[in-house]
Amino acid sequence: MVQWWRQRRNHGAQQRALLAALLTLLLVPSTVGLLKAETNVACPTALQVFGGDLPYVGVLQAWPAGQRPAARQRCFPAGHASGGFGLLGLVFLARRRRTRVSIVLGVLVLGWLMGLYKMAIGDHFFSHTWISMLIGWLVSSVAGVWLGAGGRLSLSRAGELECSCPYSYIDPK
Repeated sequence: MVQWWRQRRNHGAQQRALLAALLTLLLVPSTVGLLKAETNVACPTALQVFGGDLPYVGVLQAWPAGQRPAARQRCFPAGHASGGFGLLGLVFLARRRRTRVSIVLGVLVLGWLMGLYKMAIGDHFFSHTWISMLIGWLVSSVAGVWLGAGGRLSLSRAGELECSCPYSYIDPK
C-alpha cells in the first residue's frame, strides 16, 4: 500500500486535497464554536416572544439595561449544522465533476437537515443555519485556494475563465 502511494503521479495534489478536506472538517465547526462564544445571541426558546425570559437582541445589538442574562447566550450561528457543512471539504477529494456536485448537494442536504431539526425544536432561527452554511462555504474555499487544492484559475486571451481544477468546485467545461 505504501509503495502504491509513493508511485502515484499526482501525489502532491492528493496530499493538498486531503489536507484541505481535513482543515475544512476541523475549521468550520471550530469557527462556528468561536463565534457562538462571542455573539451572545439567545436561542428562540429563551426569548420572551416564545415564552422565555429574554428580550430579542440581534447580533450587533446591546442588551437592554437590567435585562442582560447572567450567563452568556451561545445560540448563533448554528453549531450542529456546522458539523454537516464542515463536510464540504470532501469535495476536494473527488476527481470527477459529477462526484463533486453529488458531494456538494449531499453535504448541503445534510447540513440543512441538521439545521432544520434544530429550528423545529426551537433552538435556532433560519439565519443561524444560513450563516453556518456560508461559513462552511467560505472556510472550504479559503482552504482550497490557500493549499492549492483547487487548481489554477486564469483568463485566456479571449477573456474566458480557464481552470486546471482536478479538485475543486469549478470545472473548465
